Amino acid sequence: MILMPLTLLTACGERDDIVVYETTPVAGYDWPNTAKWDDSHEGRVWEVPAGWVATEDFSDLLIADYRFAGQTEDLPGRMTVSVVPGDGGGMQANISRWRDQFFFAVRLNERLRDRLSRELLYDTGFQRLEIVRMQGDFMNRHAPTDMRVAVYTFNDAKGRPFQTWFFKLTGDRETVEKAWPQFIRVIFSFRNQGQEPIDIDALLAEPSVGEDPDPPPLLRRPEGDRP
Repeated sequence: MILMPLTLLTACGERDDIVVYETTPVAGYDWPNTAKWDDSHEGRVWEVPAGWVATEDFSDLLIADYRFAGQTEDLPGRMTVSVVPGDGGGMQANISRWRDQFFFAVRLNERLRDRLSRELLYDTGFQRLEIVRMQGDFMNRHAPTDMRVAVYTFNDAKGRPFQTWFFKLTGDRETVEKAWPQFIRVIFSFRNQGQEPIDIDALLAEPSVGEDPDPPPLLRRPEGDRP
């Protein structure tokens, strides 16, 4: 913890703009070589890569928080999982919320469109999976950061969103780029509890020219299934 000496505060007088941050150092952390495992919530299951550590120090807005070794010793990578009813206010509202986690100067940058991208992986009518990528200086890291969010939106029989899941990967750009293949495996391992995991290696195999990749079969709605 870094604390400003009380003598300095007294000498300067009362200041409204002084902020004292408490930080937990991670430099030199011996990341355990744990095997991959499954985590679950509300009847859904996903695979957690080997070496990723589940933490318990997160807000009530999240349902899971994982850390893993980064490219720099004092800056680990992070993946969080959250779920909201409906569509969470819509994609544009969610993007604005994530953008607000970056420095103000980045949010006003005229080239923000070059720092933000969206990619629709598939939309079955029942389920939609979209990837949002954003780059900038993250508020709590003061370092060039890459944010990638997998957004799963589930619709009811009438096509109305009833639940949305967010898998958010953040870290310095080298760390996130290196973790990207593992992150892809996480989001494609996402399935209903009790269902057998799919063959992710076969699913992620590059499709033939002119062939559209299919969504994970086990995430398609079974006949007669209704939320």
